[in-house]
Amino acid sequence: MIKMRMLGTSSVAACLALAGIVGCGSNKSPEPRQPANYRSQMNAELEAERQEFIQDRQEQVQELDNRIAQLQSRIDNESEYVSQDQIDEWQSDLFELKLEKERAAAQLQRAREVTPEQFQAMRGPLEVQFDRLEAATDALVNSVTGVFEDEQEPVRGEDEPVDPDVDVDVDVDQDPADDY
Repeated sequence: MIKMRMLGTSSVAACLALAGIVGCGSNKSPEPRQPANYRSQMNAELEAERQEFIQDRQEQVQELDNRIAQLQSRIDNESEYVSQDQIDEWQSDLFELKLEKERAAAQLQRAREVTPEQFQAMRGPLEVQFDRLEAATDALVNSVTGVFEDEQEPVRGEDEPVDPDVDVDVDVDQDPADDY
């Protein structure tokens, strides 16, 4: 400990000088604490993550809109080739798919307006909702395209005999110029 002599006004000056060195009585505001900087940094990172997530999912909604429109068009244009029951089933599935897409889009809009902490809580369920929507769309696409791929007309019917008078020998090594 520093010993000071008491000599009137000079002792007050010494005390003030000592207080300035030690930091007592200083009018300076304290440095910002690390947790406040950390919290603001984390909030900024969460906000950037949220914006990226929302942008990615918005693009996914747009892609789903396009796929649903293509499915609707295909069902409408090729409905004469399948039974009415099949068409009704596809239309029902398509209607449910549209509803689910609208619900997901509404949840995505809500995610724009919540706090970063609330977004963190709703991100997982939103990802699951979009994964299920994608899977349901894929299943319907496979169902619709599978029916039309299975019903392709064969080039030659199995019951159709090969005409024995048709010469089908082809020499692939022969030069076509040799025929002239």
